[in-house]
Amino acid sequence: MAMKKKDKKAGKKRDELMLETARQLSALQERVTDLEKRMGDAEDVIVGEEEGIGYLGKVLPYTAKALADEIGISPNTLRAWLRDQDYPTEPNGQYLIDVEMAAKVREHFQKGEVDGNGEA
Repeated sequence: MAMKKKDKKAGKKRDELMLETARQLSALQERVTDLEKRMGDAEDVIVGEEEGIGYLGKVLPYTAKALADEIGISPNTLRAWLRDQDYPTEPNGQYLIDVEMAAKVREHFQKGEVDGNGEA
């Protein structure tokens, strides 16, 4: 009789662990699906060209904040400039900046077309 009680407890614990594992796998699958979608939106570019070595890789779009931080300007300055260029936003209003536009942004702001306050 005591053995059946232990078996039931072990079976219940196993079932709980299996349910938790299924929940975690489901959450992980959602993350993987999101990443696959984002990678599908990524662009193929040559990366790692230092010392003549290059390979084809995927580059995800930049956010306005990440690109602004990289080039040392305010994200609001960058967003204003992107608006002036009629650059499209995502449905949530966020800018996801592709590699080509990121190059234009760097060129524009590195030419000294920014005043001392980081404003264009």
